Amino acid sequence: MFRAVLACVVLAETVTAAPPPREPESVKLKRIYGETTDVDKDCAFTLDGEKLKISLPGKSHLFRAAMHNGGRGLVDNAPRTTRTVTGDFTLVVQLFQTVPTADAANAGALTGAGVYILGSDSACSIARHHTLDAKGKIRSTTFQLMGRKTNSSTSGGRGANNDEATKPVYFRLVREGNSISSKFGTDGKTWKPLWTYEGEFPPEVTVGVFAENTGVKGYEAVFEGLKLDTGDKK
Repeated sequence: MFRAVLACVVLAETVTAAPPPREPESVKLKRIYGETTDVDKDCAFTLDGEKLKISLPGKSHLFRAAMHNGGRGLVDNAPRTTRTVTGDFTLVVQLFQTVPTADAANAGALTGAGVYILGSDSACSIARHHTLDAKGKIRSTTFQLMGRKTNSSTSGGRGANNDEATKPVYFRLVREGNSISSKFGTDGKTWKPLWTYEGEFPPEVTVGVFAENTGVKGYEAVFEGLKLDTGDKK
């Protein structure tokens, strides 16, 4: 009799300890990265664990939102994610792949990906851009700042060394009022400064990641583990 009761207890514990339902991919993507925007409806967003893969076709896709007047009428069609945040914050995300397989058909093309902040008439974006050579391989790599506010725009570039060009990098953006400071690193612990941009941001802004391509060959831009902290900025 004792053995029968014990068996029932063990069975009950087994049923109680069943794992929770698996979180749907679409829900997880939205929780970590936010909503997705695909202006031309020809890109794809997929999750692999906490890695976000943005697949771009062989067609021009550029992020113009951080240019004055939206690039003066030029198409702003880079695929991106969007989360809304109010007040000061720190955003960190790791960027992996941003280069298609080497192909001479992509000679001179630009590929890249980055992060952005957008609110009212102000915007700021930080990206790692690759320019490809005659064989479709990396010719040069720069970190690029684009910023805009009501009556002005800002741009800047910083060359990347071999590790910064070929290894995964982390981007770190910190908002304090109208000031957006940006840093990057290759280990997520040691940071190198990029720029501080002074905008005219409202309390509520949108933030996210984006990917770009001007070549005739598509590729996947890969991000991992976007973290948005509205607490301590230090």
